Amino acid sequence: MNKILAIVVILIAAVAAYVYIFEPETLENLTGGNTPDPVEQTRPSRSAPTTKSPQPANKPKRATKADLVLPPSDLHLFVNGEPVQPGETRHLNAGTWVINGLDQKGNYIDETITAEPGGSYTAALKTRSAATTASWDSFQGNGHRTGFVRAANRDTLKVRWQTEIEDKVKSSPVIFGDTAYFSSENRLLNAVDLNEGELRWTAKGLGSHVSPVANETHVFMGNDVGLFNGYRIKDGKKKGSTSLNSYATSLALIGEEAFLATTRENEVVSIKTKKGLFGKLPLKINWQVSLSSLGGANATPLLLDGKAIFVTETEGLVAISLRDGSRIWPKASGNGSSGPLAGGQQMSLALVEGEGFLTPTPAADRKTVYAVLGKELVAVSADSGEVAWRTSLGYTPSTSLSLAYGLLYLGDERGRLHAHSTATGAESFAVGVSERSLIASPVVFRDKVLVATQEGLVKLVHCFSGKLVAENDALQGAPILATPAVDDQAILVVNKKGRLVCFE
Repeated sequence: MNKILAIVVILIAAVAAYVYIFEPETLENLTGGNTPDPVEQTRPSRSAPTTKSPQPANKPKRATKADLVLPPSDLHLFVNGEPVQPGETRHLNAGTWVINGLDQKGNYIDETITAEPGGSYTAALKTRSAATTASWDSFQGNGHRTGFVRAANRDTLKVRWQTEIEDKVKSSPVIFGDTAYFSSENRLLNAVDLNEGELRWTAKGLGSHVSPVANETHVFMGNDVGLFNGYRIKDGKKKGSTSLNSYATSLALIGEEAFLATTRENEVVSIKTKKGLFGKLPLKINWQVSLSSLGGANATPLLLDGKAIFVTETEGLVAISLRDGSRIWPKASGNGSSGPLAGGQQMSLALVEGEGFLTPTPAADRKTVYAVLGKELVAVSADSGEVAWRTSLGYTPSTSLSLAYGLLYLGDERGRLHAHSTATGAESFAVGVSERSLIASPVVFRDKVLVATQEGLVKLVHCFSGKLVAENDALQGAPILATPAVDDQAILVVNKKGRLVCFE
């Protein structure tokens, strides 16, 4: 028994010794001993947590917007169609921004800024004078085809008169003096008094979709048997004629005694005249050249710095001399593939309500030509034909171009009006104005854009925002396909069925 007790005592002593040496914390907990000293407490044990690494400081957020500073000014300013206040700073998303403005004197600014995230940009707000046309004696007003006319400011569309000519209208009207001229289905020419709406005279012959041209004494038109005729303004008597050998597809007024015509046979014809004896009007061919690439194009040519500039079906834009018809640019390649229109694309052709195809007429500003080619908008040097810029369009254009205040206006097949910067082609705004495709080209005057729709509606929208200003439904009942004619006294709009409405 004594041996067993001795063995137990020895074992207890051994365990106590082990705990004292290897696990002192356990012994302290069992005996209620004092807290260990700081030196012992810092000694790591098997259960002590590992020290955590320091966390990195938060990174600064990267700027996503740019600042646009708009200096003080008396201009009414817009940035991508949105009104802004001079003197403020706008925070913009990265991208291209078009700045427009107009003062009380009609001077304007147009700037395009490509903003980078975190950047700061100050608008220059450098004003320019607006180059308008004073009359509407040819399609889109003048040889530059800008559709931008010097006219009285209007905030309403008040009807002065309306009448029916009882014939379908095919061509866009022109205005000379107090008379409007246009073609209709069964009349080569109609002359309508703008003051009262009376039909003054008509010229016999099947109608045309081509707009006539006029000078001080005569109005000129190509007829259905290939003749180019001149009619006296006051009574419509035919005073001169010459053969084009084909149906005219466009007419242009070079000057008081010179004209240009394109024909269905892809011919470009220069015609000259002079005062004849006993009221006769001699009309003679000055020169005639073939432009095979013209194809189905019927856009009215631009007249700029001694050149006639055409939209063609396979070469894009082509410039020839008004002096003798010689080609200026591009150099002919023999396969019809040279020029600004690369890759063999076709031009944009809009189907006009079963009447045929319309080729969007380009517009010119100073030394630059702007045109729709395929689904691209391009800017081309009038001197060399070199492309300054080109931009893809996310829509199908369906009207000719108008040009004002550094913006290009055109309609599309979904009934929207678009405005693009002349500097880069960047879109400033797009606004829906119709449920159907727009065919009649927009017309610009003061701070308004006049839009006519296939629902027979006539609208005024603001030129920098597209905001609706006024609307009139006097022409409802038939689509408006012809571009309206505008001058300082009147706005003349005609629908397909031959209803004419003159707005004050």
